[in-house]
Amino acid sequence: MKKITLLILLILAIVSAQTYDIGDVISEDHQNQSFDICYGDDNSLFHFSELNGAINNDGKYWISFIDMAATW
Repeated sequence: MKKITLLILLILAIVSAQTYDIGDVISEDHQNQSFDICYGDDNSLFHFSELNGAINNDGKYWISFIDMAATW
């Protein structure tokens, strides 16, 4: 019985861990968070709000595909 309970709790933890799902819109608070860019000689900051036409300077909207992966 304990194993089944632990298994159910583990599955619920994994399923509920995602903040966003396919088709969701990133909240304005999350769009304004700063992320470091560490690529080559470019050490600057990135905000997802730069891709939002309602907020950015050029009025263009962008679609973003975010893939997060780790090899460790």
